[in-house]
Amino acid sequence: TSKCAACHQNQGQGVPGTFPPLVNTDWVTGDSRRLVEVVLNGLEGEIEVNGATYTGTMAPWRDALSDDEIAKALSYIRTAWGNSASQILPAQVRALR
Repeated sequence: TSKCAACHQNQGQGVPGTFPPLVNTDWVTGDSRRLVEVVLNGLEGEIEVNGATYTGTMAPWRDALSDDEIAKALSYIRTAWGNSASQILPAQVRALR
């Protein structure tokens, strides 16, 4: 989770045009499946978050993190900084892996 702050900034704030905020966005608090797939498979190109466009690359973490590590990091992000989404379980990550 501290690595997320390196890109997305402290308190889940984004970097305009490059890294979207992790606070109060559908990308974080919406479909948990999409969020897990992004972490597993990475993401490249344009995305729209809260009406703003971001262009960048997020490397896939499939081979670098365990299911438990991914679930823990995403659960933290989904419940930190005022976000109130459900936690992600390691079994959910395993099912998508």
